[in-house]
Amino acid sequence: MKRSNLLSLVLLCPLLSFGQTEPKPYGVLPSERQLKWHEMELYTLIHFTPTTFQNKEWGFGDADPKIFNPTKFDANQIAKAAAAGGFKGLISVAKHHDGFCLWPTKTTQYSVASSPWRDGKGDMVKEFMQASHDNALE
Repeated sequence: MKRSNLLSLVLLCPLLSFGQTEPKPYGVLPSERQLKWHEMELYTLIHFTPTTFQNKEWGFGDADPKIFNPTKFDANQIAKAAAAGGFKGLISVAKHHDGFCLWPTKTTQYSVASSPWRDGKGDMVKEFMQASHDNALE
């Protein structure tokens, strides 16, 4: 194809579609909430568990809950850092594969209620939620 013909096609293509309408959507469409989530782009994942204090990647639910004691934990500082880094939200793992729960619960002894953290009355889930709201994160 000659160079002049190619240039003519490139210049005419936008004109050929002038006046045409977009095709109608087909199939299942994302909800408004799904579209909003998709536009959020960056989230950060927070993961604390007894294995954090054992320098292990994987736990089996056999760690002593008494080792769970993040003495310098500050959900607000973590949320501020996430917001400053451009993250739009926090995802906190509330219950782990090993069964450890980051909120006090009567359904299991394997939770923060059996740990020395905040004298067994801490609720990391609630603290992360509050810090996220206070720092305009989702």
